[in-house]
Amino acid sequence: MGVRSIVMDREALSKPCEEVGHINDVQAVIKNLIDTARSQPTCAGLAANQIGYKARVFVVKIRGKFLHFVNPSFFPTGPAMVSFKESCLSFPGQITETKRHAQIAAYGNKKGKKLILSGIEAIAFQHELDHLDGICI
Repeated sequence: MGVRSIVMDREALSKPCEEVGHINDVQAVIKNLIDTARSQPTCAGLAANQIGYKARVFVVKIRGKFLHFVNPSFFPTGPAMVSFKESCLSFPGQITETKRHAQIAAYGNKKGKKLILSGIEAIAFQHELDHLDGICI
């Protein structure tokens, strides 16, 4: 376990990840995601396929700590959208303007409760979920 290399192959990242049957199946993935995310000074989130796993798991920095999400989903909490210039650890130097939901109800955390996210936390969650679906900026 520990810090893993970031996958930078667009073709590999364009394949959707597989649902996780039980959280115990991905404990090593979660540990590696957190270790790798912490090693990247600008990291707001990291998806499992960015470090070579095909599981529907990612981490997002929320209130200064990386929280993991397994089989994540979200729902917008209102109609507001925001434009944001996103970057990605898998594509250094590339910046893409995206439109994201401004506030979301996020699911898939270890406590099984919804989290209301806004700002960079909501943007990062949506970005990482795109990764799990094989969508790259």
